[in-house]
Amino acid sequence: EADRDSDGDDDLPLRVAVAEVAVRIGDVVELVAAVDHGLHLAGLDELTQDVEVPMPDLGDEEGGLSPARQPPGQDHARTLLRSTPLIDGHNDLPWEIREFKTAPRDVAAYDLRSRTPKHTDLGRLKDGQVADATRIKAAVPTLKDLQARGAYVIVMSHLGRPKGVDQSLSLRPVAQELGRALWTEVKFAYDCVGPQAQSGVSRLQPGSVLLLENVRFHPEDEANDPAFAQQLASLGEIFCLDAFASSHRVHASVVGVAQYLPAYAGRLMEAELNALHAALDYPKKPLIAVIGGAKVSTKIGLLNNLATRVDALIIGGAMANTFLKAQGHNTGNSLIDDTAIEAANQIWKTMGQRLVLPVDLVATQQTMSGQPLRVFPATNVEAGWIAVDIGPQSVNLFAQHLQGAGTIVWNGPLGITEVPEFSAGTKAVGEAIAGSGAYTLVGGGDTAAAVDALGLAGRFSFVSTGGGATLEYLEGKELPGVAVLKEA
Repeated sequence: EADRDSDGDDDLPLRVAVAEVAVRIGDVVELVAAVDHGLHLAGLDELTQDVEVPMPDLGDEEGGLSPARQPPGQDHARTLLRSTPLIDGHNDLPWEIREFKTAPRDVAAYDLRSRTPKHTDLGRLKDGQVADATRIKAAVPTLKDLQARGAYVIVMSHLGRPKGVDQSLSLRPVAQELGRALWTEVKFAYDCVGPQAQSGVSRLQPGSVLLLENVRFHPEDEANDPAFAQQLASLGEIFCLDAFASSHRVHASVVGVAQYLPAYAGRLMEAELNALHAALDYPKKPLIAVIGGAKVSTKIGLLNNLATRVDALIIGGAMANTFLKAQGHNTGNSLIDDTAIEAANQIWKTMGQRLVLPVDLVATQQTMSGQPLRVFPATNVEAGWIAVDIGPQSVNLFAQHLQGAGTIVWNGPLGITEVPEFSAGTKAVGEAIAGSGAYTLVGGGDTAAAVDALGLAGRFSFVSTGGGATLEYLEGKELPGVAVLKEA
């Protein structure tokens, strides 16, 4: 597991293997980063918005997370680090996050002058340029820590869903943006495995960073192919998974590498889990959830899980139309999730007065900018009209329920925020959440994008970089990328 001199001394430099960075494009683009000097971070969430990522108090060595697999005893082990995509579960009983070791603190005893793979999520591309550097910025603390310790940092990540090699989804533009974020040159390898990756790793110097090409150019990654995972792992000696945004995926660069290397959680991974753990498992009461979005069917698991935990469940967005329809109200031409009428009805019966629905809705006849708007009672939207936002009375109602909250979890916009005229309700409720004085957790994906677009960034306790990963955690599912840290 570790390189030693023939005389037994532990003075060979650690080789840090591959770090995958998940990049998010459109819905989810992931990116993988590998570090040639100590650790492998994997999967940072999206680069679509600026998100503050508060760093947890890591404590002292003895108070750290216990490793799922003990790292090699020698000082010069190769380290693989995986972080969340840079661009764009928990069980019923509370579980302690500190059941696995975190990097880089727990690796402080190791000589990080070796290759350290890191898997991280790096961002979203538009016209060949990084359009959202949120995830890149979120990956910086772990990367800088590794650099400061003299690691050879190898970053691996993914972007989009390519069918083989697709230069429009190459991570090469991300290397430049990552270099700007780190204030240093980031080298780029035109493949994530094989001779080109090995050559790039061999030329690294202590504290330098190498970004590998999109791991999804190889279908073996999403297939969690053991041979491919072993190729990635061969680039380093320690695997540090920092890719929370990719932690719900059973991919070679997320869970496969941990079968061959000691696995650690990166700073972003720990911050994400600490935030979710605090909000759901040990929340300050009352706990209020604000859930928006389009379809009930895509969030049935989330709603059912929250129904047993929250003191009030506020529903907005097109999702509210389905609940209103289930109660027999007129919804006009609004979007309805017909497959979820019965599910919505059951949640309503389970929650009773704890379920809070809009009392008025802003509607239009065409969902585009510049159209006439009318406000209807939520119980009687006229035929031909489409609800696109919550109305002013609903904003006041929701704000009243948010007053005095101890913890607020927000996932999903309350209107079509891509159209400015339909975003007033989401912004107003966002303002109420931000000013509530509660611990506020904002789910990733569309919610985080709306927070950024509406000028609300930086006003919440934590904004998750995860889209699907955050949703699955909120549903009560265990994330494979988290489980592997406890089992590795």
